[in-house]
Amino acid sequence: MNLFGRKLQKPAMLAAALFALFSPSRAAADGPDKLSLLKRAFNADSVLVFQADTVLSGQPSGVSETIVFVNCNGAVDRAVNGSVVILNGELGLRREAKLAGDIILVRSSLFKSRGAEVAGETVSISSTDAVREVNSAVEDRSSVGSAFPIHLDMWTNPMGGFRVEGYDRVDGFSVSWGFELVQPDWKDFRVFSAKVISSTSRQAIGFDSRLRVPLDKEQRWRAELGARSLTDTNGRWRLGDLENAIKAFVAGYDHRYYFRREGFSAGVVRLFGRRSRIGLIYRSERFASLFNQSPFTLVGAENFEPNLPVDGGPLHGLALEGVIDTRNDLYFTLTGSRLAFEAELAGGALGGDHGFARYVFSLERWDTFNSRHHTYLWLKLAGADQSLPFQRGYTMGNALRGHDNFAYSGDRMVLIQAAYGYSLPTIPVVEYLFFRWQADFIYETGTAFFHNDPSESFSDLKQDAGFGFTGNTIMGRVGIHLFQDLDKSIHSGRRITVTLNINVFE
Repeated sequence: MNLFGRKLQKPAMLAAALFALFSPSRAAADGPDKLSLLKRAFNADSVLVFQADTVLSGQPSGVSETIVFVNCNGAVDRAVNGSVVILNGELGLRREAKLAGDIILVRSSLFKSRGAEVAGETVSISSTDAVREVNSAVEDRSSVGSAFPIHLDMWTNPMGGFRVEGYDRVDGFSVSWGFELVQPDWKDFRVFSAKVISSTSRQAIGFDSRLRVPLDKEQRWRAELGARSLTDTNGRWRLGDLENAIKAFVAGYDHRYYFRREGFSAGVVRLFGRRSRIGLIYRSERFASLFNQSPFTLVGAENFEPNLPVDGGPLHGLALEGVIDTRNDLYFTLTGSRLAFEAELAGGALGGDHGFARYVFSLERWDTFNSRHHTYLWLKLAGADQSLPFQRGYTMGNALRGHDNFAYSGDRMVLIQAAYGYSLPTIPVVEYLFFRWQADFIYETGTAFFHNDPSESFSDLKQDAGFGFTGNTIMGRVGIHLFQDLDKSIHSGRRITVTLNINVFE
């Protein structure tokens, strides 16, 4: 299977230098004219250029082009009938590498497996002329080579077969078989991705697919077309998918409502950096109620809330969505922000059985001071001009942890959460479980209500506060806190909450 374009792990610079110095593949000082070898490599009929960390593997036929890695790392695990040039990086020749041409290392290092074979010369150059030669040759190539066709990658576990999607009270365990078609010439661009989903507690098969087409050479703009038919829940919940699945299976507490979602979407997306984007999306969908419940949990009796019915009429909407994400790390964030917004217009000229205008705005901010003091602020605001269908409504589900999960719902919502954490010193026993742990104090306030309810408003905020501990493990973040509902007397409204932001399946 082609692993083209996967990220490489960068070894230590000292190890790279020592390996390059003592490697038997290092060219002797009295070897051939190194610059002539470099120029000869670029005289090939076709040159394939990569400027991002890339792995070449998995194809039985040889590559006839000269392969060039510029300001990145590269790995070869297949036959190459041409030469390989690398500038300012590290080149790894894996077991299946069979190179018929030369290897030219321009201010770079080589890591070579015992099974790799190189028929030509291996030289190392550090001169300015060599750097200029590579840059000039790359600039003269107006396009990246096109020797590699679209290839197929499977989304299964390392052993092959299915992948667990999650567990809920409707489908039981749901498993999927997924795949994606990748275009390597576009820097491993995922042209088409899809997964087929089946449940274990009922006869149900679903799918979720997406086609992406780049609209410019840099792939900053792309068109997307999606189609789906699956069990779904809207984005009203604070709990992650895996955390909710674990709590539902182990203790019988499923904190979500489910419905059947079918339809398609089409839109245009503009990408900014690694994790930021803005897009205009059209959706045409239908929904169906789901009432059956999964018959099994691991411990104790089921405590599931029944699914609420949804309006099954067609919903046609046009949505403007955006994300600005500057976090330093997706799972163990210490600094940065994440701003997400959505504005949707449905009905009217778009047709369908539902007409409304709604918005959702969310801003999260993380800061760390003196490496030990950590703060977190979350503001979420949502509303609509009229009553929303259930599948687009808002719930304070799991957000006010001192209150019931389904206590506050409606077509308007506000939430504010502020947290302070202090990194605790390492304890011999604790360090085997957590590589970082801290004491937390958390304050939460907010409400959700229907705009036509005269007894509720944004001024009627619910409140709670909590104290506890959070630890980061190699599997994700685990937390335990005692929360007090501040809207009740001091002797009531207390509850212990366990947070499992585990990313082991991500």
